[in-house]
Amino acid sequence: MNIIEDFIPRDRPNRPGVAITPTNITVHNTGNARSGADAAMHASYIKSTNDKVSWHYTVDDNKIIQHIPIDEMAWHAGCRKGNENSIGIEICMNQGINMEMAEKNAQQLIAYLMAKTSINDIKKHQDWTGKYCPAVLLKEGRWEQFIRGCFCLFEEKKTIKKEHWAKTYYQQLIDRGLVIHEERLDDPITRGELFAILCRMLEL
Repeated sequence: MNIIEDFIPRDRPNRPGVAITPTNITVHNTGNARSGADAAMHASYIKSTNDKVSWHYTVDDNKIIQHIPIDEMAWHAGCRKGNENSIGIEICMNQGINMEMAEKNAQQLIAYLMAKTSINDIKKHQDWTGKYCPAVLLKEGRWEQFIRGCFCLFEEKKTIKKEHWAKTYYQQLIDRGLVIHEERLDDPITRGELFAILCRMLEL
């Protein structure tokens, strides 16, 4: 998953710079159905507006753009508690968008954030202020289905075994012709073994 970082400048009024430790994720729809109102357009808007409105990510059917680091507060929830505790995600709903793909991208992002932060509480904007948002998911009655999809993707990510950090270096040595009989990537190395490896590398 590719996340484009296009941060709001620090001196803008909608980037307060207040540190937070988020405990939940809040999902929105942009409310902007105009043609061309995709993630890039919202990124441009959010960097130039003087309004005190901001959020962490915008998602459309082919990209995810991050506007503020997740450990900084954004103004998206409509209340202090929501802003101080939540990562805000806006899903585009512009004319011509592939809404199914946009929502799948949002689910992938949420699953990624769940794995990264250990957050498992996903909220609607409506949960904070009563605003009818995310409007598309609510109107079509798909909120619970959307949430289930997020958790399914999260479980899939948990079952994928992370590759050892040294695996790349091991493979590079093999590719260069160095004979290594076993990986044993976490085993300690003796000084003698180190000397032997250095001699092989230097072809002494």
